[in-house]
Amino acid sequence: MGISPCLHCTPLCHLIPLNKQSDLPVHFDGQTIIITGAGGGLGHAYSLMFTKLGGNIIVNDVSARGAHAVVDEIKGGKAAFFL
Repeated sequence: MGISPCLHCTPLCHLIPLNKQSDLPVHFDGQTIIITGAGGGLGHAYSLMFTKLGGNIIVNDVSARGAHAVVDEIKGGKAAFFL
């Protein structure tokens, strides 16, 4: 079974200019980001992502062990655990 084409597209859709805001680089240099539920799942993934983007991460989770593991995993970035 193939993928059906978008119902909203027209033959002229390729002529529509791209959103210039989507081309801007994203940086969080010097910003502090608080991530709840950072000990696992999406919170863990977001912690690593925001670190790569230059953010200072405050890791919060109900599991101190999970939160400390995330802080230990963030190397070269700034992260702290807060319960």
